[in-house]
Amino acid sequence: MRTRLALLLLAVLTVFSGFARAQELIERIEITGNERVTRETIMYYLQSREGDPYNEDLLRKDFRVLWSTGFFADIRIEEETGTRGKIVRIRLEENPVVKAVTYKTGKKVKEDDIVNKLKEKDQHILPYSYYNPSKLQRIIKTIEELLAEKGLQAGKVTVETARKGKSEVEVEFAVDEGPKVRVGEIEFAGRPKLPASVLREAMKENQQYSLFSVIAGKNSFKQNKMADDLAGLKKKFQENGYMEATVGEPKYETTTVRTWPFFKAQPMTKIVVPVDAGFLYRVGEVKVEGNKTFATWKLLELLNMKTGDVYSTAVREKGIEDIGELFRNFGHLWGQIIPVENLDPKNKVVNVTFNVDEGEMCILRKLEFKGNVFTKDKVIRREMLLREGDIFRLELFKNSVLRVKQLGLVDVEKDPDVKPDASDPTQFDVTMQVKELQRNNIQFTAGYSGYEGTFVAITYSTVNFLGAGENLELTAQYGKRIRNYSFGFTEPYVFDNPISLGFNIYSRYFVYPYLYNQDSQGI
Repeated sequence: MRTRLALLLLAVLTVFSGFARAQELIERIEITGNERVTRETIMYYLQSREGDPYNEDLLRKDFRVLWSTGFFADIRIEEETGTRGKIVRIRLEENPVVKAVTYKTGKKVKEDDIVNKLKEKDQHILPYSYYNPSKLQRIIKTIEELLAEKGLQAGKVTVETARKGKSEVEVEFAVDEGPKVRVGEIEFAGRPKLPASVLREAMKENQQYSLFSVIAGKNSFKQNKMADDLAGLKKKFQENGYMEATVGEPKYETTTVRTWPFFKAQPMTKIVVPVDAGFLYRVGEVKVEGNKTFATWKLLELLNMKTGDVYSTAVREKGIEDIGELFRNFGHLWGQIIPVENLDPKNKVVNVTFNVDEGEMCILRKLEFKGNVFTKDKVIRREMLLREGDIFRLELFKNSVLRVKQLGLVDVEKDPDVKPDASDPTQFDVTMQVKELQRNNIQFTAGYSGYEGTFVAITYSTVNFLGAGENLELTAQYGKRIRNYSFGFTEPYVFDNPISLGFNIYSRYFVYPYLYNQDSQGI
């Protein structure tokens, strides 16, 4: 009996002890080592709070969050038992702040090039930001990528830091460009079947040494761009009917090339690309499905793919673009043409089906102009071949923008903002940003002529009178022997119709010495 009571009491004490430990609270959080970073800032990043239950998992998470701020070079979190719970001590060592950053560069890569590249990748170091060794390593990698893009594959970047006082550091990136590596020769091993000159054209980033490639700045060896060039090679094969062509990993060798104009021998890189063109494929059966607006024969005509022709992905893409343009010009802005290719290895043909999804007809719901302070909306709007509520025909819209530019009153600064409605993608709103051009012309002249004697003249003309697109011209000339006055007005749109109507009123008086006087008026 006594044994049972003892076991029961031991179990109760064990449960109570575990419960007490589970409910143990954080009595106090002590933070030491911080000078610039305030306690309030540190507590902002912590989820643990004084008076909360003590949780080791939460403290580990707090450690990771504090470390990710980049404020600290060292963080230690310790705990000890206090009078009413746990005391958590956070011991910190702050990172210094970067007082200055300098770049020691060569001739080919300038400091501005590096700064712009770092800004592009959001890695730029701002003065008096916290020193972060891992960020410096990322910056070194980015600068080395920039060197590789310039053909400086052997370039190296080192970083040096110098302490300035207790809490500041100066950082210097030293860029050793090394020799520039050029592409001396590109060779295609295996079964290329296409002329080497055609394949070399597909390699846009790494081009073989020639006078033209040097002038164009494309002769640098860029190993980091080789993947793009290999993709271009495969695309070139498929554009010429070799649908199953394979392009292997290139090999790099050293070769000697005599350079222009002194024919000096220089070491360059030779690129050997293993390729296998495979079999030539031709056009098999071509089908178009899903079209409703246009006849199948019309779409096949635009595709320009005839049975027996060499199958070309370039011709295929051109046909898709032409069909898409046709649908967009008739209001099907969301139309899609999806090719489905079926290679027949036995007959060496490609059977292709073009699935057409015309989409709904799109409507121009709202047309708005911005930037025209003086010119009336209707003057610009009447040049538009589309009206609000019309079917949004892309070709008419492009021609409308051209007409607005040719009007001579405003200039279209950038492409119009064309946005579909969020709830109904078939309804489009267009905002056209324009800039008003100089509309007035004032000329003042004075002079002497053997016939006219001394005279003064003033002319005022405008092509946008009162912002309505009307032409107005006033001329007044007065002299010892001449008086000439005229007033002209032209309305290019009578009652908002494209009919031009104008008049000119004049009065002329001229004295011909010793002969006669001319006095005339008219309209």
